[in-house]
Amino acid sequence: MVAPITIRSVLLPFQMLTGVAAKSQLVYFDLKLIDSVAHQAHTGVDNQPILRNLRVLNELGVPFVIRVPLIPGVTNTEANLSALRIPVQLKPDWSGGTCEREVE
Repeated sequence: MVAPITIRSVLLPFQMLTGVAAKSQLVYFDLKLIDSVAHQAHTGVDNQPILRNLRVLNELGVPFVIRVPLIPGVTNTEANLSALRIPVQLKPDWSGGTCEREVE
């Protein structure tokens, strides 16, 4: 297995994600916004492939950490942070991932 990896471009094809993640001890998965309209407005891309990749990663059973950049007024809103709790609870037996807070 390789060292922990960070997947910042979580738009990669899920076949590539599964190949890389299966060889890793830990995956850092960057997730910004759950709301599709807000995600499209702020990033210019649809978030459905990102959420699909998160489900695929969960099904692989590879340990992962979901990271959320806290951007004032965009990603650090109560609505977004509350909505982020939903995909984290993907499977009843889900045990991967942690919540980390980085402050600059």
